[in-house]
Amino acid sequence: MKKGLFNKRVPTIFALLVLVGIIAVSTVLVQKGIFYIGKAAPENQPQNVLISNVTDTSFTVSFTTPGDVDSVLTMSDASVGKSLILDDRDKKNGGQEKYFSHLITVPNLKANTKYVFKLLVGAKEYSDPSYTAQTVSEIKEQPPSQNLIFGKILLPDGTPAGDSIVSAKTQDSQLISAITNGNGQFVIPTNSLRTSNFNQYLVLQESSQMVITAFRQTMKSTVDTTFSVAQNLPPITLQEQYSFSPQEEETSTEASKLSLAIPTSTGKAVDITNPKEGQTFTDQRPLFTGVAYPNSKVTIQLKNVLEKQIISSLTGAWSFRPDNSLPQGEYTLSASTNINGSVTRSTKNFTIFPLGSQVAESATPSATPIIKPTIIPTTVPVTPTTIISETPTPTVNITATVIPTALPTTSSTPKPTIANSGTTENTIALTSISVILITIGTVLLFAL
Repeated sequence: MKKGLFNKRVPTIFALLVLVGIIAVSTVLVQKGIFYIGKAAPENQPQNVLISNVTDTSFTVSFTTPGDVDSVLTMSDASVGKSLILDDRDKKNGGQEKYFSHLITVPNLKANTKYVFKLLVGAKEYSDPSYTAQTVSEIKEQPPSQNLIFGKILLPDGTPAGDSIVSAKTQDSQLISAITNGNGQFVIPTNSLRTSNFNQYLVLQESSQMVITAFRQTMKSTVDTTFSVAQNLPPITLQEQYSFSPQEEETSTEASKLSLAIPTSTGKAVDITNPKEGQTFTDQRPLFTGVAYPNSKVTIQLKNVLEKQIISSLTGAWSFRPDNSLPQGEYTLSASTNINGSVTRSTKNFTIFPLGSQVAESATPSATPIIKPTIIPTTVPVTPTTIISETPTPTVNITATVIPTALPTTSSTPKPTIANSGTTENTIALTSISVILITIGTVLLFAL
C-alpha cells in the first residue's frame, strides 16, 4: 500500500512543482527583458521633423509619417499648463483628420523663450532631445513688401500631391514652410523672412539663391533656384531633383533674360506660350514667353500700359518680364512681328490678382525655366484637455500681417522614443508563454 501510494503521489507532486517553477522563472525572465520579444518598428514614427516659421510669439513643427494618421503636439508650460495643439488644418476645419504630412503652429508664446514639446501620433507619444524650439525677439519696424513663393507639387504618377510639406531657405535666411492644398499648390509668404541672426527682416533680391524642398511620406524632391523663379515655380514631381537657373542669352535683350527650352513650332510667325488664355497670376510681374522666327523683332504690348520691342533667341524663343509691378485687373497681351511687310499678331487675355490676395484654385505658374530633372533612386482618437486653435491657416497680407519665419534644424529625421509602447507587447508575450507552459504542465500532469 505505501509503495503504491508513493508511486502515485510523488510524480504528481513533482509535476506540479516543476510547472509552478517554470511559470515563476519565465515570468521573471520576461519582466527583466532576458526573453527578447521582437516587434516591428512603429509604423507612423515622425520623419523629416522640421522647426520653422519662428517668430517672437510662435513656431511651426512639421513632419511626415509613412501612413495617414492623426497627430497632436503636446507641450507643458508653467503659465498655461499642459496644452494640446492641433494640426493647422484641423484648427480650421474644427475636427481631427488623418494626414501623411503634419504641420502644427504653436501660437501665443513668449519672446526669447525655449519650449520643449512632444508629438502624439496615432495615440502614441514620441519624444526626442531635438524636440525643442526657441522664440526670438520682436522686430519693431514694418516688414518689407515682397512677393510670395508659389508652386505646385505632383506625385510620380502626375496627380496633384496634396498634403505635402514644402520648405524654402536662402543662404542668409531662416527656414520657412507651408503645406500643399488638395490641388498640390502651395503659397509661402516671404514678407516677414528674417536674417540668420533673427535681428532684422531679409530683403530678397531677384537673383537670391534659394533651396526649396518638398516632402510626402518617404518621397522627397529638392529644387535649386532663385527668388525670381520661385515666385512662379514650374510644377515639381516628387522623387526628382530640379535646377532652375535664369541665364542671359547673348542674342537676347535686357527684357529677355530667362533662358527657355528649345520651343516647339506652332506654325506661326509669332505666338504666345505664356500666359494661356484666361490664366491668372499672383505675381505682379509675370514672365511672358512665346515663340517666333529666330533673331526676329517681337513687339510686346499691354494696351494702355506698356510697349516693348525684344529680339527672339537663336532657337526662336522670346521672354519678357515687366520692369514694374502690374496693378490688379484684367489685361490683354499682344505679341507681333513684321515679316516682309506683313504683320503677324498673337493675343492672350490674363488676370492679375492684388498683392497679398488668397491664391485662386486656377492659379498657375507663369515662369517656365529650363527643367533639368535627375531621378532619385529610390488608433485611438485623442480627447485633448486644452486645445490651442486660435491660429488659422494664414492668408497673405503683406502690409498688416507678420507671417512666421524659419528656424533651421540640424536633424531632419530624429529617432524619437515611444512612451509606454512596450506594455501591450510584453503583456501579450507573457500571456502566450504562460499558456504554453500551463499546457505543457497539464499534459505532463495527466501523463504521469
